[in-house]
Amino acid sequence: MVFRAFVSAVLAGVFAAAASASTTHDIRFVQPAKVMVWQADLRIGQGSEISVFDDEAANTRAHIGSGVLVPAALEDAFTQQPLRLSIASNTGFTIEADSAEMAARTSIRVIGRGANAQDLSRPVSPVSGQVFWQTEKTAKQPGSPDSQAIELEVTWTGMERPALQIRSTGSVR
Repeated sequence: MVFRAFVSAVLAGVFAAAASASTTHDIRFVQPAKVMVWQADLRIGQGSEISVFDDEAANTRAHIGSGVLVPAALEDAFTQQPLRLSIASNTGFTIEADSAEMAARTSIRVIGRGANAQDLSRPVSPVSGQVFWQTEKTAKQPGSPDSQAIELEVTWTGMERPALQIRSTGSVR
């Protein structure tokens, strides 16, 4: 009986000491930067870096003798059909061409945004190889990824299409 009383007193003291402790631990769960890209409602990629028109990833070059017949003098002025991309991102992102020369021949403009999306783009210099820069995440409020997406139109001149890289630029806030 005395032993039980002793154990009870020791346990009560331990629990009282634990209850009065003021140690706290802050835990922060970090979400990785993610960009999602769709073309014609089909997702073509997601992650922190996505390739669009990457000829090395998928050999899409035309066979010799196929394609559009264009006079040599007009080749540089030939504008391709526009490509439409929808992009949702939880961080800022850039779109870069494979060369400064290709960046100078590529143009991107915002043509739409989802109900929960924001367009926070900034001008870029083709010398850097960048053709588009979204400074913040595309979402302005919670919603589905497609409602948080901005719609871009990509056009370029010449016969060679640009190999574009979409890269996240920052951490998630």
